[in-house]
Amino acid sequence: MKRFSSVLLTLCMLCGFAFPAHAAEQIVVSFANGMAPTHAANIAFEKFAKEIEKRSNGEIVGVAYPNNQLGSDTEAMQAIQDHTLVMTMTATPPVVSFVPAVAIFDMPFFFASLDEARKAVNDPELMKPIEEGYKTAGLMNLGFDPQGYRWLSSKKKAITTLEDLKGFKLRISENPQHRALWTSLGATPTPLANSERYTALQQGTVDGQENVMENAYNTKMYEVQDYFMNTKHITYITTWLGDPKFYESLKPEHQKLFMELIGQMRADFLEMSIAREEDLLKELETKYKKTVIREMPAGEYERWAKIARPVVEKMIRGKIGDDLVDKLYRATGKTK
Repeated sequence: MKRFSSVLLTLCMLCGFAFPAHAAEQIVVSFANGMAPTHAANIAFEKFAKEIEKRSNGEIVGVAYPNNQLGSDTEAMQAIQDHTLVMTMTATPPVVSFVPAVAIFDMPFFFASLDEARKAVNDPELMKPIEEGYKTAGLMNLGFDPQGYRWLSSKKKAITTLEDLKGFKLRISENPQHRALWTSLGATPTPLANSERYTALQQGTVDGQENVMENAYNTKMYEVQDYFMNTKHITYITTWLGDPKFYESLKPEHQKLFMELIGQMRADFLEMSIAREEDLLKELETKYKKTVIREMPAGEYERWAKIARPVVEKMIRGKIGDDLVDKLYRATGKTK
């Protein structure tokens, strides 16, 4: 954590920027994340930075630190709590350690479509306790954006049936619900940091990985994996987080501008993410000669879901209670 804070503050001073402690100082919206500079989130932030500098007459500028330059997702959220970082974005799993209620989105094989997931993250009854959790953690919820599904990839053979998963060594993020999901299906999940994933696959420490397609592509998984399967096991939901103290320090007109441009940035991000996925899949097939399986064989999705979903749902109910899980069912019109 000290490493994150000291590096960020040093970079800000070298660039001539400062956090808004005095009126005469330029206000910096610092944005750190683990994605490549070419990721849709960083491209959208570049547009945000240009627009906020222009419309604030140079009073506010944006500075991005992609590729975990300042530390992991966890360190980024800790830095926001310490008021040494303004903003980050990540998938929901790392947020669970800070806001346990976010575990609701770890429910596997739940959302039938992205529209259904978007309906859930915009449901006031469901999101109220999650919003309260962010405030308790000293974080500002800037939005949830379902952008796609987590894909499964492998090296030696395609993984398309339940039987294929037996003993399959799979790199996962550090998340107990994800571990339970894959263990229940017969795989051998191995939590590894994002920075260790490529090497582990290259050396054969693990056989495969799972991630949203753009992340897999930007981190060159096609160099160490040959098969990409759209198992749709978990809906990939991006969450944007900010520093509430930073926001409160802004003048009212700057607060309004900040939130307006955050909304536009999220819209740009989603548009790019959705449009790029099919382009990336085609490139995997044509340029890199990889096997892309867009749909699981008939009946396999249901087989996986029947085993894994009850296991993970029981875990989630045990951690955050029945009420929030029941609200998720109501928000999507599902029956248990």
